Amino acid sequence: MSNLRATNQAQRFRVGRKMVIALSVYCTAFAGCAKSPKPTPLINGIASRQSVQQIERLLQPNGKPSPIDESMILNTRSVAKYQHLGMSGTLTFFFFKNELVSTTFEPSNFPKYKILLEKQLGTSFKKQSGVRRGDTWIGIGGHPTRGRYALWSDVPLSQEADSWKSSHW
Repeated sequence: MSNLRATNQAQRFRVGRKMVIALSVYCTAFAGCAKSPKPTPLINGIASRQSVQQIERLLQPNGKPSPIDESMILNTRSVAKYQHLGMSGTLTFFFFKNELVSTTFEPSNFPKYKILLEKQLGTSFKKQSGVRRGDTWIGIGGHPTRGRYALWSDVPLSQEADSWKSSHW
């Protein structure tokens, strides 16, 4: 892996880490999360707790998955030209111990995408940054350099990742 790719992954992880920490704080303080080993639905029917290899096979059904560094506790993968709700954008997968924790989608036209997402979810993000559906948190946010995004996260697995990070970092 090149140094540039490793640096980009580290930067994405820092952003993802902040999102996961914010989610865990919200979840612990307001939503009363309970630990669940079950996969939770994320974007477009993709479920949490899948391995890097499973996600790569899902995205490239006829291709050979790229080599994975199994020793990495935290990992990311991105798809530059992903489609969701008829919009193109970048989809990023965040993994903890080779299990999918969350996804972020950065659409090419966020205002239009937000309207489509609100319609699909039957909710509005005007007064809240997200909604909880079972053990899945679906929210929106922004980053100064990367722009606006939508987030799907497995709440119990996010808490587990946060706990590990706080004891190891």
